Amino acid sequence: MNDTVTYFRWFMRMLFILLIVVAVIIIEQMQYAAYQSNKQDKLNAATITLQSVSARFETLITNEILRASRLTNYIVVAQNSSQQHWQTLAESMLRDSQILRTVIIAPHDRVATVYPMANSQQYVGMRLPFSPSHWPGVLTAQINQAPVLNGPMRTNMSSEVLILRLPVYIDPPDNDRYWGGLSLELDWNVLLEQAGVLALTDEYQIAIYSDDYGIDKKKPVYGELIDHSDASQEIYFPLNQWRIESRKIQTNLHWDIWNSYAKIRLIGYAILALLCIAFIMIYRLYRTANRQSLQDDLTQLPNRRYLMYTLNQLADHATRTNSVFTVLNIDLNKFKAINDTYGHSAGDKVLLAAANRLKSGLRGTDVVARVGGDEFIALIPRVGLESDVDIIIKNLKDRLETEPVHLDENVKSAKQVTISCSFGYAIFNKDSKDIDVLLRKADEKMYQVKHQDPN
Repeated sequence: MNDTVTYFRWFMRMLFILLIVVAVIIIEQMQYAAYQSNKQDKLNAATITLQSVSARFETLITNEILRASRLTNYIVVAQNSSQQHWQTLAESMLRDSQILRTVIIAPHDRVATVYPMANSQQYVGMRLPFSPSHWPGVLTAQINQAPVLNGPMRTNMSSEVLILRLPVYIDPPDNDRYWGGLSLELDWNVLLEQAGVLALTDEYQIAIYSDDYGIDKKKPVYGELIDHSDASQEIYFPLNQWRIESRKIQTNLHWDIWNSYAKIRLIGYAILALLCIAFIMIYRLYRTANRQSLQDDLTQLPNRRYLMYTLNQLADHATRTNSVFTVLNIDLNKFKAINDTYGHSAGDKVLLAAANRLKSGLRGTDVVARVGGDEFIALIPRVGLESDVDIIIKNLKDRLETEPVHLDENVKSAKQVTISCSFGYAIFNKDSKDIDVLLRKADEKMYQVKHQDPN
């Protein structure tokens, strides 16, 4: 039975470890799937956000181009109008726009009108072909006969602007006769705010890249360089193509336990811990119940069930190997009188003393069990000679009867009792066929001795 118990314990431990490993794998797989789903959701959200920002950028610039086109159409129709008329139209454009800061009109590429004058008075009279910061953009718009966006660049007012440049031809649609240029200074910070970029800076790291001439395309015109962006979106203008990138800003609690994907791990491991506790408790209860079913409660010796299982195993082994063993029956004499005279607590103490003395007088490979109220049976492997059995009985009898048992202090009739016992035995050999017969022989011999000995 020891081998069976050991195997069962090993099996339960391996099963417990396997269940934990499987549970951990399942939890981590679920957590990883949730993490990937959460990551994809955030990527989709960032992409949608950038698409919205890109669309607002394009709409704002397109609206400014449309407003500027009204002024260029007026110039085509009334190219010799006074600066007062142009300023009136420019004033109307500024009223309608939140991002337009300055309107610059340059017939023959020489600045003639600036509105409002206070913003860029230094431009009046400037010949654009001699301005390194302005002429490339003017020339690009002229060659392509389309609006072009330059910047952002810093002006004398210490603020950044985008410059929208439109070429003016007085013979549309042929566009052979170039009249001059129209430039609109757009407030860069207001444009960022109107496009929704500034509202994202608390949640995202934003970088905007421009393809304008003279600007390092690897260096963002807004924000810091992002090594690995979460999302990217192109911004299309008539002759320009910008790019906006974003990356989610990590909070201080990078492994925020309340993230949706982390909840799976928390709940999963909490449930696993509860299941482990339940498994351990059930296993311990099972072991306790199993032990109690195989063990005598008072003496902690094996009981009759354990003895019979071991006896069958021992008999099978002896039959296969042609070996022998002895069944020794021990009965305490006049035990009922001890109970009647001194009480059951005294009787329990006598039984405990007898059990301990029997265990100490036998080998480690021997088995002694309590099978009745005052009856014990010992299994002694590899002993098959009656002379050897007699020696063992004499040794056990001396241990049991020589020293009296001191009773509890609450026993008033006596302080100690002496154990008296009777022994019977039967030897299992190659001629033995039935263990029930073997037990009966040992029991009969024990009663013969008991009747012969009046003590």
